[in-house]
Amino acid sequence: QQQQQQQQQQQQQGSDNNMSSSVNRNNPTTTTTPVTVEKLDISDVRDPSDINNLTAKQLKIILTRNCVDYKGVFEKEVLREKVLQLWIDCNEKRCSNRNSNQNSGNDGSQQNSDDIDESLACKICMEREINCVLLECGHMLTCVTCGRKLAECPICRQNVSRCVRTFRG
Repeated sequence: QQQQQQQQQQQQQGSDNNMSSSVNRNNPTTTTTPVTVEKLDISDVRDPSDINNLTAKQLKIILTRNCVDYKGVFEKEVLREKVLQLWIDCNEKRCSNRNSNQNSGNDGSQQNSDDIDESLACKICMEREINCVLLECGHMLTCVTCGRKLAECPICRQNVSRCVRTFRG
């Protein structure tokens, strides 16, 4: 019995440290690809069904890395819904970037700043859309990439405690 308990504890520890698999249920020959918690990102999710295989801890890591607020969320299903919405938004953005780059003759390595309406462009890099709010002041003027690097708001100079990703609906 003690050996069984030890084995169960080892299995639980192993599943917490190294969980995620890209499994295509329609193709049984697909191998699982372990993803370490440190490298877990929304781009690692290849298919919406992969989100169902993630633990609550992994879902929270993905949301945190993409500046999505999940405070007050206690149900794993709600976390899944938030990650799914993030995945959909990221895929739509990738597709629209590919299409606009193909249409404009770009090689896709850099988004042309002319493609974004100037009022929606990040006021730091002017390359990406504004997609986050700075806390505690509430100003929206940067993309997540630039917002994460700020110690204080460029407008009001208030300390930035967090950069929360926003979505246009």
